[in-house]
Amino acid sequence: MKILVLGAGTMGAGIAQVAIQAGHSVALMDVSIAALDKAKSKISSGLAKLVSKGKLSEEKKEEALGNISYFREYEGIEPVNLAIEAVTEKIELKQMLIKKASSLVKENGIFATNTSSIPISLLATSFTDPARFIGMHFMNPVPLMKGVEIIPGIQTSEKTVEEAILFTEGLGKIPSKANDTAGFITNRLIGIYLNEAAKAVLEGNDPVEVDRMMKVCFNMPMGPCELTDLIGIDVTVDMLNVMASAFGDRYIPNPLLMQLYNSGRLGRKAGIGFYRYEKGKDPECAIRRK
Repeated sequence: MKILVLGAGTMGAGIAQVAIQAGHSVALMDVSIAALDKAKSKISSGLAKLVSKGKLSEEKKEEALGNISYFREYEGIEPVNLAIEAVTEKIELKQMLIKKASSLVKENGIFATNTSSIPISLLATSFTDPARFIGMHFMNPVPLMKGVEIIPGIQTSEKTVEEAILFTEGLGKIPSKANDTAGFITNRLIGIYLNEAAKAVLEGNDPVEVDRMMKVCFNMPMGPCELTDLIGIDVTVDMLNVMASAFGDRYIPNPLLMQLYNSGRLGRKAGIGFYRYEKGKDPECAIRRK
């Protein structure tokens, strides 16, 4: 299957990696050379890590790397069976990219959005045929996380839903259907969790202790402050704002999240968020409590 992935950030690169591992031909597009270079390195190192763990042969790795091409513009991209939009949570940006890329999707092809919170029916109007538009919300990090939310819009056909589920299963993922409401299931729940954790830190709790308690008391693999840094403070704030518009004040990002957001302390990708990240060192708490 020929696939177009729009956006070479963390999610786009992850989706591209699992798709080429499954034997699909992928065109990964981003206007940023830096983003494409970073994605290329990340995909290569991700596959190499699988080889080192004995989960992928060297031959299969090279075969997968031969399945991907990188583009900064639409010119040169052949028509695809599936386009997946995976850019940041900005409604206008997503709508613009969906409109621009619509002509690259074959007449019987599907357009999917990897949005984590924006209603599918809102974005579907930007595609030429809303019946072939659907939400496919992958989890971060994509190569490791099994779950994918499948979200039909009000006009999405059953055929599109079935094909999206089959594609997801073909990647070795586990699809779960969710209703088309802001945040769907996963982020509607995790949004409250992350916002409350940041509020607990704002009230004087140490991020290290907040994370430790959730890990040792509830067997969480990662604490909420660590998770927010991994997701990205900006992504978390954008997600919460979308849900605040739909569900009210309980989702409004708390002042600490906004301080981090406004200061550019966006988490792991920025080298600092709740924690400070330096190559070769363990993360250190970057928020001092008196």
